Amino acid sequence: MVAPLTTREAQAQAIYMSELAKIALAEAARKGDTLSFDPQGRVLIDITPSVEQINAIMAKIKEKIELPDEIKTLDQAVGKKVTPTTTVSLDINTTPELKRIFDTKLKNALVKIEAGNPRSPQNATAIMEQLGTKPKSSLIALQQEYHFHLALVNRVYEKIAPNLPKAKMEAAHQAAMAEVNQLVMDAYAKALKGAMKNGTLDMAKLNKSLDKARKEILPEAHSIMMKQIVRHTGVILTQEQLKGVTNPDGAKETIKHVAEGTTATPNDVLHLDSELGLATLIAGSENTAHDRLEGKQFAHRQLITHSLKADGSIEANKNPRIQIRTPSPVLKKGLADDNAYINDVATKLVAVKEEYHLTQHLSGDGRKPKAFVYNSYTAINDTLGDINGNLQTQSADHILRGAHRYNVRQLRDNGADPVFCFVQNISVNGFGDTLGYGTGNPLREESTLMTEMALLHTLYDTSTGEEQEKIAKVFDKYKEYLRNPQRPSYFSNSPAGQQAKTMIAELKAEWKNKETPEVASVQDKVINGLKNLMAHNLHFDHEYSKLFQALSVYSEEASIGGCKSGNERAQAINGRIAILDSLSAGKDSPEMREIIEALSALATGGDTVLQSAQALKNAVDAEYNRIGLQSAASIVSLVDQGASAKVEAKNGSVWWWTSRNYAEEQNSAMDNLHQSKAGSMQAHKSLTTMMAEAWDFLPINWWERLKSGPLGTVGGVIAIIIAPIAVVVLSYHAFDNAARTSKTLEIIAMRNESNPDRPKTMNGSYGVMSKLSEGKEHAPRARVAQDEDAHALSQERSAPPGLGIATSLQTTGPGGLFATKVNADTKTQTVNEEVGSDHTPL
Repeated sequence: MVAPLTTREAQAQAIYMSELAKIALAEAARKGDTLSFDPQGRVLIDITPSVEQINAIMAKIKEKIELPDEIKTLDQAVGKKVTPTTTVSLDINTTPELKRIFDTKLKNALVKIEAGNPRSPQNATAIMEQLGTKPKSSLIALQQEYHFHLALVNRVYEKIAPNLPKAKMEAAHQAAMAEVNQLVMDAYAKALKGAMKNGTLDMAKLNKSLDKARKEILPEAHSIMMKQIVRHTGVILTQEQLKGVTNPDGAKETIKHVAEGTTATPNDVLHLDSELGLATLIAGSENTAHDRLEGKQFAHRQLITHSLKADGSIEANKNPRIQIRTPSPVLKKGLADDNAYINDVATKLVAVKEEYHLTQHLSGDGRKPKAFVYNSYTAINDTLGDINGNLQTQSADHILRGAHRYNVRQLRDNGADPVFCFVQNISVNGFGDTLGYGTGNPLREESTLMTEMALLHTLYDTSTGEEQEKIAKVFDKYKEYLRNPQRPSYFSNSPAGQQAKTMIAELKAEWKNKETPEVASVQDKVINGLKNLMAHNLHFDHEYSKLFQALSVYSEEASIGGCKSGNERAQAINGRIAILDSLSAGKDSPEMREIIEALSALATGGDTVLQSAQALKNAVDAEYNRIGLQSAASIVSLVDQGASAKVEAKNGSVWWWTSRNYAEEQNSAMDNLHQSKAGSMQAHKSLTTMMAEAWDFLPINWWERLKSGPLGTVGGVIAIIIAPIAVVVLSYHAFDNAARTSKTLEIIAMRNESNPDRPKTMNGSYGVMSKLSEGKEHAPRARVAQDEDAHALSQERSAPPGLGIATSLQTTGPGGLFATKVNADTKTQTVNEEVGSDHTPL
């Protein structure tokens, strides 16, 4: 039963989201031909409504909804703290003018890749006609991915160099995205051309090419970002700064750790999807899944989904709920003992209850307790997953015991109005143990019993009066367990828990093979289907795990759902829930009719449940593959870690079981899913490596080059002794330094653009490096030409003692000798340019 407050807030949310979309469309129209488009046909627009616009939105909400007198602010009306700026992902199919601009840009890109071919315009038209017949929401959203990837990079730069002007950094990001869009559109055009076969566009092949383009574009995108920072701010970062920062307490923090703890944006993100007919608001956050801290803070995000109509208007979801994506609330290390970890889980569950005002949003009737469900998607007793450092089994134990401790305190401190948390732990990646009783494994027994408690809570409202009384008695047994000060760690190990298992088994036996009267709404069909799945113990089977969790979250009043990071497996479930939302919103297609037919059969029950369950699973999987892989659910990973989730389809390889990233269905069912290169863009993978490489353009000292191999200084000495090796290395040294010389001059010229008043020589500029960050210790600035001893900074670093051959091995490239001096004391870099015989510091 949906609480009146949830229904009222859903109506207000739909109005708010509709007004945000209108503001974003107006801004897009203003930008016109300068817009950067995504392969899906998306445009990202940041909007910051003015006070007048916020007041106008509130007026519209009050006009259409009767609000209590105490509701004064927009936050109160929509039930969440809205962010000042919202990033809106517009769908071109909602606006003919946007579609016209996109089509023109795409056709130009297609013609460009066949330059010289007189039939290129006709070929481009044929490709675009094919593309127009295909759904796009499973197409890799490459521009959107790079927008958030470089937004995260931008925010990391701001943290390691705090005096970089925020407004100029934002301008640098926007300028970089315009350049990157050229790379994206070129890659898209080539991928489209390669995916055409016999006049038909192969979407799976198209996505495979776009997946490869993720990695191919990555170095150049970082280089573009670097150049735009120099151009807009005049700052050139040092390699020392790119190693990390010193925190106020004096502790060192690597740049990788900075990136892992930084979100791509703190903004709410509004995603419009005309194909699914959905508008989804993903809550903004400053907390990331990989930055786990003790206490109330952790990276949960609410997903608010409503119906997007063909005219662009947004209507409230017929099945409103509080749907929260969460990473694991368990710290993997750093606390004193098990008790500390369990207490921390309980603390975080309190934070969820308080932040989302669950006491007011949840329904209870005295017999059914108010409760939210923690839908945990992680594997239990997965040996390989545990030994690789994920500690999922340990975390599952801490979550279950943490939930019990939280529930004990709720019952003790909140009298007749506690808000419980039930843990529904059904692994969705096909690894580890399935659920089931009589296994002899305590964790498995407890996970099974608590999953069934969660399911009973979800099924309570639509059950008959007699069934409700039986379910309420099961809840009474759980309360009995919670009130017992001598209770064991697990409910399943207590006498009350054993009695509850028996009572649940009797309920399932009554439901099994019993036909249920036909119901009309999608919501009721889902609930009845869930009851029949449970009655047949299909939650004990990995095959139906994703279906089980998707139907459950769709039906629950309030849920937190996630896996270790809350990205990969959570996306798989939230994407399938979106299919159900689309169905509920009235989306009609042959594929949707297949889903509703299978769902209706499952809801009716009887002796065909197994066949109906398989049919529904296959239909939902197929539609998710066709139209949902890269829709709103995928945004969460982009804003959390600056890259797409790296979940992949099981490919039949004998090695697939060694990686837990193979968490989706078989690739025969998920042929559009290609994520093998997504990891290269993630914050905890290659993102910071790419950042460092983008700034690695200064010429390198010959000795640093020689000793840069795995043997270090010893290798450098060997290279000098063995002349052929030295010749090869130093030949490359000359060639590479020539390229570095050219790039350095280009970067310096860009820096000059940021400050036209900077004094220049005829061949260069002054002071390549400058002190960057305020509030942290920095070395003195690199001296410039007017410094009396500037000439000292142009000297080559001395060769090691005993290597008299050094001076004869100095090499010059076509642009003259560049020498880089790194002073260990000052941690600054100075670049000098030789022009003829006049050595002039830049």
